[in-house]
Amino acid sequence: MDGPATRIAYEFGEFCVDVTQRLLRSRAEGEPVPLTTKAFETLLYLVEHRGELVDKAALMKAVWPNVVVEENNLNQNISALRKALGEVPGEHRFILTVPGRGYRFVAEVKMMPATKPTPPVAPAPVSTDSATLSAPRASIAVVPFANLTGDPSKEYLSDGMAEELIHVLCRIPGLKVPSRTSSFAYKGRQIDVRQIARDLGVATVLEGSVRSAGERIRVVAQLVNASTGFHVWSHSWDRQFGDLFKVQDELAGAIVRALGLSANGSASGSLAQAPPTSDLEAYQLYLQGLSLRSRLSEQNLLRAIELFEQASARDPNFTRAVAAAITARGQLTSYGITAYRTLAETEREASRALALDPGLAEAHVVLGVVNGCRGRFLDAEKHFRSAISIDNAAARLPYAAQILGPVGHLRQSLHEREEAYRLAPDNSAVAVILALGHMILGNDAEALRYIRLAVDLGSSERVGALAVVQSHAALRAKRYDEAAEKMFAVLPVALRTQLDPAALKLAYLALGDASHKPAALDALRQLDVTVGDASIDLLLQIHVVLLYTLLGSLDRAFEQANRFLDRFAESGEIGQPGVWGTLWFPEMRPFREDSRFAAFATRLGLMDYWKQYGPPDDCELRNGKLMCR
Repeated sequence: MDGPATRIAYEFGEFCVDVTQRLLRSRAEGEPVPLTTKAFETLLYLVEHRGELVDKAALMKAVWPNVVVEENNLNQNISALRKALGEVPGEHRFILTVPGRGYRFVAEVKMMPATKPTPPVAPAPVSTDSATLSAPRASIAVVPFANLTGDPSKEYLSDGMAEELIHVLCRIPGLKVPSRTSSFAYKGRQIDVRQIARDLGVATVLEGSVRSAGERIRVVAQLVNASTGFHVWSHSWDRQFGDLFKVQDELAGAIVRALGLSANGSASGSLAQAPPTSDLEAYQLYLQGLSLRSRLSEQNLLRAIELFEQASARDPNFTRAVAAAITARGQLTSYGITAYRTLAETEREASRALALDPGLAEAHVVLGVVNGCRGRFLDAEKHFRSAISIDNAAARLPYAAQILGPVGHLRQSLHEREEAYRLAPDNSAVAVILALGHMILGNDAEALRYIRLAVDLGSSERVGALAVVQSHAALRAKRYDEAAEKMFAVLPVALRTQLDPAALKLAYLALGDASHKPAALDALRQLDVTVGDASIDLLLQIHVVLLYTLLGSLDRAFEQANRFLDRFAESGEIGQPGVWGTLWFPEMRPFREDSRFAAFATRLGLMDYWKQYGPPDDCELRNGKLMCR
């Protein structure tokens, strides 16, 4: 055995990296900090290249030699390291992200001989607190299975196993099963299952692994008691890959029996439920699409849609593939990436999926957004409430962004965004939407913190919502050139080629120097003339209304806002509802306090919503008129 002086360690902050033992330790307690093998290798490479800007490609090559992996694998490692090192969102005590390039380890590092490791100690019992005690016995969280195939590109198989089990088990009467959004928040995180159970309020946790070789697949599953941390049972299945659905069915039946329940009123080991599709290749295409859709970027979403459509083309009755495709299309437009198909097409697809499977929360969410785009907020609310009753965790984020934000229920909207983030802290899209919620309320520091986190988690910097937060934070900080550049960059490429960026910059310049105001107002007017009625997009249109309001030209602000609604009058649309959250920015208060605002809100369809579900925050309805403090 090597002596203490022959082993090397790196010390930084309150941590020590033991190279030989390949452990990260807390210097104060000497206890190992849980890390996956690849996360440790990522940390070690950064530490050994401390102070240097480490290119992402070089880092991926070092951690995954001779293996081609997606950048998201690296993003997950970085995210896991930040959590292990105790960095809060947006903080960079140890690892600094250089957007678009790579990472730099910025903490001071000392190299020295490692101390002799502390003998292993049995883990201290985790106290059974009120959350665990109150968890119903018939409750289970299914966490993502480990991918042991040796191929990172096949992680969709292990994720798919957990997803399918969640889908099947949540239909067992009397069994509480947290949604995929909640359970997958723990993906890649080294957390005691007893802690997971307390977080999710369940009595048991299912964990497992998937490995495959050729045409065979091996699935191992363990059911863990949340109070003791001990296995209730463990079992493995070694089958032909074509028997995947049968394995899922047998596993679900085993869980039901272990919990002392009966499936559909029967003690049978099988839940007797038809698989989502009879086409195994279609199912794999669907799982690959889900993996891509969870990592928000235009390229990923477009590719995910292709995969979902290939899956549904192979099996037109594969409702989950249909629903997943329309959800991805909604994400493309909701996050300001690009437009995708018409509302009528999306509505037909969502309605068809719902007719095939009334329990599809995704279809209700899409129909909620479609109705919001038409200003039918009461109908949108009904669909979102249906979605929430089916899958609260999956529906709450779009509900917050597309309904609660636009109608001015800002505090409830922020609460829903925060809950969505608590359940899925490693999801870049959730971080972006939470950032928007803070920005609308004027919490710029928090908004920027979550934007930095979203980038760390792999969000593309071309996502419209991300750039909007950055632009508006710069505007409030009176960095007008930066605000204009960020706003211009987020516009669609086709629109940017038609616009003169100097016109937009002039409007921002006038905010800091009133002598430029007449020229700025003319420039804003020219924007509309330049692009024409048909091509101007909602994001720019609403931003022009904001700039008119900031420049004190409320007549032009209302003229512009109403002109935009006039353009959609024939189709009965109001554009993406989430963008109308701009109405509730602190800077838009003069617009809201104007006597013309009530009529404009009525045109948007907001007044009917307020009459049934209450007025915006800090406002009241008096004789059909909105009065705000």
